Amino acid sequence: MWQYQNTDELYHHGILGMRWGVRKVRSSSSSNKKRKHRMSNRAYKKYRSSSKDSKIAQNIKRKKLYQMSNEDLKTVNYRQQLEYQYKQNNPNTSKKILLGIGATAGAIGAINTLYKNSDTLIKTGKKLFTKILK
Repeated sequence: MWQYQNTDELYHHGILGMRWGVRKVRSSSSSNKKRKHRMSNRAYKKYRSSSKDSKIAQNIKRKKLYQMSNEDLKTVNYRQQLEYQYKQNNPNTSKKILLGIGATAGAIGAINTLYKNSDTLIKTGKKLFTKILK
C-alpha cells in the first residue's frame, strides 16, 4: 500500500466559524474622533513647511462657518485673494514653455503646408495677377 512520506508541509484549515475577509466593527467614538482630525503624511509635511500666515489661515479654515469670527473671515479671504493674485501674476514656467512649443509647432505646420502646396499657390497667383493686368 502507498503512503505519503513527506511531512515538511504545513496545513491550515482555518478556525471554525471564522469568515475570511470580515473584521469586527470596533465602535469606540474616541478613536473615530482622533482619526477624523489626523493629517496624512504629505499634508503634514506641507503644513509644517508653510509660513506662519499660511498656518493661521489653514487653522481658521478648519473651523465651521458659524464658529468663525469676522476677523477670521477677513484673514482667510485676504489670504485667498493674495494667493490668487500671485498665481495670476506668476504662471508656471511649464505653461509658458508649452505655449511657446505650441506656437512654434503651429508656425512649422503652416510653413510645411505652404511648401507642399507651393505649386498650386504659384499657379493661382499667376492667374490672379494676369486677370488683374488685363
